[in-house]
Amino acid sequence: MRTPKQILYDRLYYTIDLDILCHFFNLRCRRAMRKHEFDASFYKAYREKVVPYWKQFGVRPKIYWFKRDFLRTGIVDPRYIPADIFRRYVIPYFDNECYVRQMTDKNLYHLILPGLKRPETIFKYADGCYREDDLRPITPEEAASRLTCGQYIFKPARDTGGGSGISFLPVDENTPPSAIEDMMTHYVQADHIVQRVLVQHPSLAAFNHSSVNTLRLVTLVFHGKAYLLSAILRIGHADSRVDNVSKGGYQAIVREDGTLEKLAYTHKGGKDNFVEQTDEGVRFEGFAIPSWEKVRATALDLALKMPHLALIGWDFSVDEQGDPVLIEFNCHIGQNQENCGPTFGDMTEEILTEVFRDKKLRL
Repeated sequence: MRTPKQILYDRLYYTIDLDILCHFFNLRCRRAMRKHEFDASFYKAYREKVVPYWKQFGVRPKIYWFKRDFLRTGIVDPRYIPADIFRRYVIPYFDNECYVRQMTDKNLYHLILPGLKRPETIFKYADGCYREDDLRPITPEEAASRLTCGQYIFKPARDTGGGSGISFLPVDENTPPSAIEDMMTHYVQADHIVQRVLVQHPSLAAFNHSSVNTLRLVTLVFHGKAYLLSAILRIGHADSRVDNVSKGGYQAIVREDGTLEKLAYTHKGGKDNFVEQTDEGVRFEGFAIPSWEKVRATALDLALKMPHLALIGWDFSVDEQGDPVLIEFNCHIGQNQENCGPTFGDMTEEILTEVFRDKKLRL
């Protein structure tokens, strides 16, 4: 827990960046909604359902967020949490930003979550030095010598949302040393990690072999208990190396029993925003996630071991042996609302009441 004084100091630490981010979200959503028309029934529902619901928390959410949700779902649900409110109030309440930057550093996973299965680490780069997985320094020559035949992924230690900054390097006996040197030189601008590309479970690979398809599980620790808020399977489109929906991929809802629902979300727009199968004809409905109970239990167990970070998005895949493998975890998460409905479901009112109970501490 934090005293009011500590909360004030922590929030002053990043208030300016948060203001800019929320302004960007609002501007982008407002512009997107200008080209759509809504009938009187929508405005009536907003006035009679949304406004009274949020009034109890001392907040009047902007209408264009509910317009966007209405276009996707065809209903007006007051429990839907607009992105600006989620970023400005909800995330800072549950996740202490002063810890986020350090604890989500991929180069520190072996310290924060020891013993957890992760993709094989070839080397790390931190504080201007190449390093072992345990962070002991090695020479650049030794790091380069480890890139023998295989598929490797280079990614920044932080800020890889949406697949940004990620590169792949295939190496075989014909790969010139200059190609390895160029890739390593490109990445010395910032801390990064180099791993062998995971060989995923065959059933996951059936959706798309070129990307490592991952499960995003959103967990919340609330009053000492861990909850799984939602889960989706993220699948890359044909020939894509990443599974991000912003790069043309799919997001399929995972039911409580570990099977997929009928429709998956895309960024194609319009009537094609939800599809029943991939472009290659692989259907989503009824697909059983391999080792689902292991993945679910692992995420919930890890959530309880993360002080200062109560709201986390975990990215797992499943390897050939059927073991959950942690790809990364994130605190500045999306809400999965496009697929799974209101982020906190039936807990929404209880959670928002706590988030907004002392309005003097709001940003």
